[in-house]
Amino acid sequence: TLKQQVAAQEDYIANIKARISQANTNAQAAAAQAAAQKEADAIAAQAAQAEAAQKAYAAAQKKYQNETLPAYQTQLNMLADEMNQAQTAYNQSETDYQMAFQTWGSEQSDENAAALDVAESARNDAQIAYQNAKSAYEDYKTQKPAAPEMNDVNSESISDGNTADSIFSDSAETVTNNGSDTTVTADTSALEAELEKASNTLAELQSRLSSQQAVAESDPSAVTAEE
Repeated sequence: TLKQQVAAQEDYIANIKARISQANTNAQAAAAQAAAQKEADAIAAQAAQAEAAQKAYAAAQKKYQNETLPAYQTQLNMLADEMNQAQTAYNQSETDYQMAFQTWGSEQSDENAAALDVAESARNDAQIAYQNAKSAYEDYKTQKPAAPEMNDVNSESISDGNTADSIFSDSAETVTNNGSDTTVTADTSALEAELEKASNTLAELQSRLSSQQAVAESDPSAVTAEE
């Protein structure tokens, strides 16, 4: 009967609406799962970078202790030896000069005067050599290499990790949006079109049923073709 057709159409519309609702629910769940996976991937990437930075820092510390610092100390020791040798040479030249001066003082001959000039020249050269060696030592002493810092190692690691940077940037956005109330909807355009068509059909059936009921109320004996 017409009433049965209306009831069936109403059930059909309810089914379409349920399918639309389920599609949106599924889409929301899929989006939440994707966001959770993205966040998990970002956390894993951050952990991997932290581990890599720690390994790089340990390697830098090892190289500093085993290579850089010993090389610096070796060079410093060599300069210290050269300074000490130059000082010893200067002290000896000073002694030689004093002896030559005493000799010249006791006998001011041309030979003793020439020997004094030679001793004085040697003393001056030795003094200059000592001052140069001392300056080289003191300058290099202030150039001790600094131990590696964790921040420096991190900066170098990050500069070589453009992909990781992209992951971290995306993850930050994911974490921020994950806690929002953003609603994700599915593409239900086909179902919406089907719903509209079914609603129009229902309206037509209801209109026909209303007309039939009106006729029945005005003429109870009348029997319509729809019945």
